[in-house]
Amino acid sequence: MLDYIRVAAQMAEKRIQDVITYISGLSGYTDLCPNDQYYLLKYGCSEILSLRRITYYNDKTKVFVQYMVLP
Repeated sequence: MLDYIRVAAQMAEKRIQDVITYISGLSGYTDLCPNDQYYLLKYGCSEILSLRRITYYNDKTKVFVQYMVLP
């Protein structure tokens, strides 16, 4: 169980880093004041991660499948 938690935490950290990289690359992001950049990341991160989870949905089995392998 501890291995699962460790791997899940590492995967979550990687996903959050990916979101930060993605948001930082949006046009106009650097034009925002630092507070607005912070709030965009803080309140937009969960929505972006939710949208990314759609790719884990298996339409044939009607379940979400996520493999616990670190990239």
